[in-house]
Amino acid sequence: LNNPIRARREYLLEWMNSNGNSPFDPDDVELIGELARTRGQKVETYKLNKYFNLSVYGEYHGKKPVLIGVDVAGSLGRDSSAIVVVNPDTLHPIAIFKSNMIELSKLRKLIMTIVKKMYPNCILAIENNSVGKGLIDELRETPINRVLYKERKKRKIDQGVSSATRKKTIESVEYGYNTNQTSRGQMMETLESIVHNSPSHVGYPELYEEIRFLELKNGRIDHSSATHDDVTMAYMGVLWVVRYGKGLKGKGIYYNITDGQEDYDELTYDTMESIRFANRLLSGTLDEKQQAEDELIDYMMKDHHVQTSSDLADRERREMFKAMDRRDGLDPDEDEEGSFPVSDPTRELLLRNYNSFLHMDPYSDDPISHMLDPVSQGGFDSGGESWGDLYKF
Repeated sequence: LNNPIRARREYLLEWMNSNGNSPFDPDDVELIGELARTRGQKVETYKLNKYFNLSVYGEYHGKKPVLIGVDVAGSLGRDSSAIVVVNPDTLHPIAIFKSNMIELSKLRKLIMTIVKKMYPNCILAIENNSVGKGLIDELRETPINRVLYKERKKRKIDQGVSSATRKKTIESVEYGYNTNQTSRGQMMETLESIVHNSPSHVGYPELYEEIRFLELKNGRIDHSSATHDDVTMAYMGVLWVVRYGKGLKGKGIYYNITDGQEDYDELTYDTMESIRFANRLLSGTLDEKQQAEDELIDYMMKDHHVQTSSDLADRERREMFKAMDRRDGLDPDEDEEGSFPVSDPTRELLLRNYNSFLHMDPYSDDPISHMLDPVSQGGFDSGGESWGDLYKF
């Protein structure tokens, strides 16, 4: 059939959660659906302005401003106006609103309620299309003006034929973000990457119901005449502002979603954790040696976390973001997760005994006993000290 999705439906009799022209892998869409169903059971609904429901999936109590993306429709019953509140640290949606019947004046009041009562420390990014520009102009006359997303841009204006120089470059302030051919392509590229590499970011009921019905039209990702993509575009607008926009400098907000560009995955085992665990077992008396040996064997036979190149890249990325925060004058919260502090005595001890590990024979008949008591096995010359004595931190 030259169509994998159709073949799975027709021959393997699989019930697919996406249409036949979907740009996404059906397995990815199915995983997003499972995440959406799980989150849908834990959602809280807030009634705002008497009539409108805001679905809240999480809270944020940090110091950075939350991001609020708004996709404005014409309130004619076809497209919907959507609001997506995004966590600035994880870039996960924490609240979603969608309606295809809300008028522009009521949408403006709803946005003011959300900003004033729920998220006063925020950045409001509105698509400045034909309808959104009018909403931005109205909000600029209100106290909400302080949180509107804006960028400083340089543009050329024509001064007329009689001027010495016909065109002059001026600097202007542009509110909101523009969805043109270039920016939309970047948004869809980001969406494809997230659906495949980080489905948890779009595993929400409102996003899932739109993503599962997106299709390819003339080489671009779009919705059909019977479906919508308003929540998706509001969320992608926020991510575009974070990734490509220039109005968030100094805010400490960075695009930290894995894009899956690594072409290999190198495995790195955390051997120091095994050494520390063995040392704790060996800290007892000689009578407990057999028990410690059994516990160590059980520990080594269990599955343990394996660091991958993605984990190391995420750790380096977090350190880079912290350094950028400090450069911008922010004070990032120092967390111990992902950090491996090593004291000077421990570092000196590791260097002093590095040669002993090189001479240990992993192919001996009893490698466990060899490691527990290398001196008796003739492993290395340590001046009469046992392995446990050397590693008493």
